[in-house]
Amino acid sequence: MADYSEQWRDYRRVRNEALLAVFGIIPLGLLGLLLQSLFGRSRVTGFVMAVIMLAWFFTAVFTSARLNLWQCPRCGENFGNKWWYRKTALIARRCVHCGLAKFANS
Repeated sequence: MADYSEQWRDYRRVRNEALLAVFGIIPLGLLGLLLQSLFGRSRVTGFVMAVIMLAWFFTAVFTSARLNLWQCPRCGENFGNKWWYRKTALIARRCVHCGLAKFANS
């Protein structure tokens, strides 16, 4: 009987990073508004916030892609995707290839 606890721990880490990156954009935007109110609207603060937001956006895209391409511990295929069927690994309850339930150890 195989033990997939290490892979599921990796999945949780990737999932949490993706969720943080996607939903973290909101407090980051609020921080930008706060900085602009403290230091005033200038080209420098606008440029700095644009660079930070752009970097955060690409981080969110990258981590979301890593989550969507996460491989099933049993069969090694994408957990939530087939070429004709798309769910993300975030909402898929079972591997679409081999049927392994999410967080199952065998």
